[in-house]
This record gives sequence, C-alpha cells and structure tokens, in this order.
Amino acid sequence: MSEKKRILEAVRMRMRRDGMTYAQLAKKLSISEVSVKRYFSEERLSLDTLDEICKALGASLEELLAELKSLAHIQIDTFSQEQEQALAADEFLFNLFFMVARNYSFDAIETRFSKKLPTAKVIKGLRELETLRLIEYRSNKEIRTLVSGNAQIKPGGALWKKYSAVSIKEFFDSSFSKSNEYFKLSIGYISDENAKHLKKKFELLEDELKTMLAIESVTNKNSRNKKFYWIANSFRPMESSVLEVIAERSKFI
Repeated sequence: MSEKKRILEAVRMRMRRDGMTYAQLAKKLSISEVSVKRYFSEERLSLDTLDEICKALGASLEELLAELKSLAHIQIDTFSQEQEQALAADEFLFNLFFMVARNYSFDAIETRFSKKLPTAKVIKGLRELETLRLIEYRSNKEIRTLVSGNAQIKPGGALWKKYSAVSIKEFFDSSFSKSNEYFKLSIGYISDENAKHLKKKFELLEDELKTMLAIESVTNKNSRNKKFYWIANSFRPMESSVLEVIAERSKFI
C-alpha cells in the first residue's frame, strides 16, 4: 500500500470508528461534502488539508497511522504445526474456530450448533481452541480470535492435505463472469529478476489486503452489503510440457 493510500485509509478508519460521515467531516472543515469525497476518490490531499482533517478528527497523523498498523498486525497470520494438526483432526474444532474468526458471537455459535450439540460441547470446544492459543474465551461469553482466519496454511501441511482439494475445486467452480468476480491467467517467460519484482508486488498487495480485512473485521460488522470472499494470490513457474499435454488432449490438434 502506498503512503498516500495508507494515510487516507487511516483517516477512513478513524471516521468509521467515530461514526463520522463525509458530510460531518465537511462541516468541520467548512467545505462541501463533494470536496471531501473528491479528496478520497482522487487521492489528492495537500499537507495543509491533511492537517485540518487531523484536527477535525482530534488526532495526529502519527496516531492515525499507529492505529492502522496495530489493527493490521493485531493477529498472528500463521498457524503453528500443532494448531494445524488439531484443526485438521477435528472438523468440529475447525468449524468452531472459523466461526470465531468470522466474528460470530457466542450466542450465534450456540444457535448454529443447538440442533446437533449441547451448549456444554460448544464451551468445551472453545476451551480447547483457547488451550491451542487460537482464540481467547472469557467467562462473560466474549470471544476473540488470536490467529487470523486468513492465517497462512502451510503447503503440504495437515490442513493443506485435508482441505486444499475441496477448497480449490470450490473456488474454481465458477465462470468468474459476475461483476464481483475476477480471474486472469497470464503465462509467459520472465527473467529471475522480474520474478523477484513480481513477488514483491504480490507481497505489497497482500499487505494491503490484510489491512483491508482487519479494518472490515471491526467496522460495520452487521452490514448487509458484506459478502464472504475467497481471494487467491499466487504464481509459480510451470514446465512448458503442461501446455503440450493440454494440446495433445485437444480434439483440434
């Protein structure tokens, strides 16, 4: 994420947290709402305007950026080997963890399992997840995840072996033709230097995505406009023989 985008996202996050609308910010700045929206859409912000916005929000730029950084890195983003093995070995724990990671409340979880499992079983499962350091479960039914629901699954690891085939099949079971879907496969020869450059771009995109997901997880939790997305971010070298095999199977050759 560029510094310009990072600053604007930090401002947006503080506005969401405080429930401040563009119209309210515009009033504090003594300008039109259209002008405020233009600042964000065109990503054009002078230092003087930024200073005025910080005053309107009652925070320094350093505070806004610190909030953004702490939110993006508040959760661990990798599973330990023990955690992966436990989740792969018990489908109930697997489902329970990802419900917590998706911000389900205790009451929502209890309701979800009520027809099949007693509440005591749900509580026991939450305690097991807490022992694994996957979640924090308090006696007042407050739950929060310690490991991100988007934590990296180790290729070849326990979770990968159990769920990768199913998840990959479901992900690609689409024509990717809807307005909120996107898929583009690019193939060609690139140098090792450009491959490293490409990897860096993917890593920057992943950082931006983590920040976006972290913000979404704590803002507008009950928004009906939200949908659960699967986002694949990867590339790898392939042998040209793969294309040859596909060509050999084609009825046109």
